Amino acid sequence: MTPSVKQIVETALDLAKTNLANINEEFVQSFRMWTQMPTKAAREMQITGNWLQEASRIVVQHFLYRTITGICNNLNNPRLASANAPIRFLMDKPSYDNEIGTIRSSVSDGPLPSTRLISNIMQDSTPEKVDPKLNNLHMQFGQIVAHDIILTPSASGPNGEQFACDNCSSPSPVCAPIEIPEDDQYFPPSTPNKKNCLAFTRVLNAQQRFGPRQPIGQNTHFLDLSLLYGSSECEATSVRAFVNGLMLVQQSMFGPLPPPAKNITRRIMIAQYQHIVYNEYLSHVLGSYDETVNAGMIAEFVAGAYRFGHSQARKDFPRDDAFNNTIAASVNIGDNGFYTESQYKNGGPATFVTGMMFNPTMSVDTAFAFPIRNQIFEIRGKRASGTDLVATNLMRGRDIGLHPYVSYREMVGLPPVNNFDDLVPQMGQEKVNMLKRAYRDVRDVDLYAGILSEKHLPGAIVGQTAATIIAKQFKDLKLGDRFYYEHAPQPTLRGLTSGELAEIRRSTLGGIICRAFPMDILRTRCPKNKFGIELECAFECCESLEGKDHGYYCCGAEENHLVNPDAEKKTNVPRAERFFAYGNTFQVDYTMLIIGLIVSIVLSILLSFFCCLLCNGCWLHRRRNPHMYESVNENGWYPICCGFGIPMGTVVFSTHPPHYREDDMYHGGSSTSSLPSSHQRVRFNPDGTPRGVLKNGGQH
Repeated sequence: MTPSVKQIVETALDLAKTNLANINEEFVQSFRMWTQMPTKAAREMQITGNWLQEASRIVVQHFLYRTITGICNNLNNPRLASANAPIRFLMDKPSYDNEIGTIRSSVSDGPLPSTRLISNIMQDSTPEKVDPKLNNLHMQFGQIVAHDIILTPSASGPNGEQFACDNCSSPSPVCAPIEIPEDDQYFPPSTPNKKNCLAFTRVLNAQQRFGPRQPIGQNTHFLDLSLLYGSSECEATSVRAFVNGLMLVQQSMFGPLPPPAKNITRRIMIAQYQHIVYNEYLSHVLGSYDETVNAGMIAEFVAGAYRFGHSQARKDFPRDDAFNNTIAASVNIGDNGFYTESQYKNGGPATFVTGMMFNPTMSVDTAFAFPIRNQIFEIRGKRASGTDLVATNLMRGRDIGLHPYVSYREMVGLPPVNNFDDLVPQMGQEKVNMLKRAYRDVRDVDLYAGILSEKHLPGAIVGQTAATIIAKQFKDLKLGDRFYYEHAPQPTLRGLTSGELAEIRRSTLGGIICRAFPMDILRTRCPKNKFGIELECAFECCESLEGKDHGYYCCGAEENHLVNPDAEKKTNVPRAERFFAYGNTFQVDYTMLIIGLIVSIVLSILLSFFCCLLCNGCWLHRRRNPHMYESVNENGWYPICCGFGIPMGTVVFSTHPPHYREDDMYHGGSSTSSLPSSHQRVRFNPDGTPRGVLKNGGQH
C-alpha cells in the first residue's frame, strides 16, 4: 500500500535527525506542520519506491543550499523574504484615504496633481547633465540589482490578460489612469471636453486578511541572481538543459562553458555577485548574519528610493572605445525596447560593455532622458503607444500606499517642515520653486519627487533620505540572508571553503569583464574604477584587478600573451577548488594562436619531406649515380648527398629502399631473394624517368 505523504515526511525527518544532529528543531516542527496533506493528495502524487531517499534529499537540501524560491532561508520563519512574500513598510501602515486601498488625496482636499504633470514640470525645471564621475555601466549594474530583488506584479485578468486602464473614467478598482495635461508635448493632450489618460494598472493585491492592500515581491527578496536562475521551480526548469547541470543556452560567445557543478556553481556565482554589489557598487560596511533581521523588500525602497537609477539612464547606448572610435552604431532605447536580436548580432555584447565603460551616465536629479518619459514600452513606429516611466514611478508610490515625502524626513534625521521654504537647505531654491509649481501643499509631495530634489550627500549620488532608505535595505539584505557568502559557517549550512572565500574576495567586476570580453578593446586604456570614467593605462588597470595573476602587457610591445603564473601552485590544489581558483584566469590571443598553428603545420610538412628525402632519396640517388660518390668516410656518410635531379616520383612512390635485379644494366644489381613475392619494383631509364614495373622477379 502506498504510504501517505505524512508518513513519508515523518520518516525522512527521523532519518535527517539521526544523521544531522544540528538540525534546528524548530524548523523540523514547522516543516512537519507545513507538510500535513490529505491521503487523497498522497495517492495523486504517485510516490515511487525511492520516496524515502527523495524526501530525505529535499529535507537536507533545504539546509545546505539556498532554494530557488528563497523559502527556508530563515529557519524561524521559512516564508520570510521568499518569492511572493509581502513587501513591508517603514511606517506602521500604508497611506490610503480610507486606510484600506483608496489612493490618497491632497491634504487641501481634491485629488493630487497628475503624475504626468509633475513629470513635465520636473523635466522643464532641470537641464539634463552627465555625471562627472560615473559611467553608464553603473546605471546598468544598478538595473541588474533592481531586477534581481524587485518585481511587484500588476493585476491581470484570466490567462494573463491585461486590463484596459487608459480610460480616464474607468470604474475598475485595479485601474488608476494618469491624466495627460492639456499642454502635453508628446502624448495626445486632454481638452476641456475630453480627458486623455495614460494606462496604469495597480499592483496585485495579495492581502490574506481584512486590512489595507498588501503588495508582494514576486522575485525572491535576496541578492541571489534570481533574474538569471528564476524564483520558482517552473522558471528554474525553463532555463536548465538537464544535461550535466548545464544552463539552457542557444550558443556560447565566450568559449566553452565551465564543467558542471550544479548548486556549487550557483553558490559561487551568487557569492561573486554579492561581493561586487557590496564592495564596488555600494560603499556601506555592514555586520554579520542576524536571524531576527527581515531581509524582505521595503516598500519605500521598491517604489521610491531605488528608482533613482531611472534618472541615470541615457537616451541611447553609445558603442565606442576610449578614443571615441565607433565600434558599432549607438542604440536608442526608445526604438529598441523589444528589438534586441538585431543588436545582439550587430556588434554583440562586448560593444555594449565598452560603450557603457567609456561613456558617462546621467546625473541623478529631476531630469530624465526623452525615452524614459515618453517611449517606455512604445511600439516601434507607433507614436505615443508607450508610457511615462517617471509618472508611473510617482503613481506606483501612491498605489502601494507610500506616505508623503515630509513624513520620512524625521525618520532619516532631517528637520520637520511646515512649508515649502523649509525645504531650501536640503534642496535649494530652484528645486523648491519647482515643487511649488507641481503641488499645492508641501505635505502632498510624493516621496519619489522629494528624494530626487534633495542635494547629494558628499561623495554620493543621492540625498540623505534616499541614502538612508537604500542603506537600510542593503543592510537587511546582508544581515538577514543566512546564505550570504561572508557569514560564519553554521551547523546547518555548507559554507565556502577558505580558498573559495579568498578567491571571491579578490573578484572584481573589472576582472570579470577582462576575462569575458576580448582585451584588444582595452589594450591602451580602461577605466581605473569600472564604474568610473577616469581612465588609466590598461596594463595598470588589468594588473591591479586581481593581483599578479593576469598576463596582460597592454601598454608594452608585447600584448595579450598566454601565461600561467600559477602553474607551480596548481599541483597541490584539489581539482574542484583548482578550477574555481585558477581555471578561468588564462587569457588567449586567438590571432596569435591561429598563426602559431598554421606555422606548426607548415614546419611539420617540411620536416616530413626532409626526412623522406634523407631516408629514401639519398640512398636511391647513390645507387643510380655511383660516379657522384667518390669516397665513403669512416662513419659511412657520403660526401655528396641528394643532389639536384632526384625524381620526386621516386621519393613519393618508394615505400622501401628500391631493389633491382642482378641483370639491371643501369645499376649495380641486387639480389631478389629478400623481396616479398608481391613486391613491385620500379625500373628507370637513364634519364631518370620510370621505365616499367617488375613483379615477382619477372621482366617487363
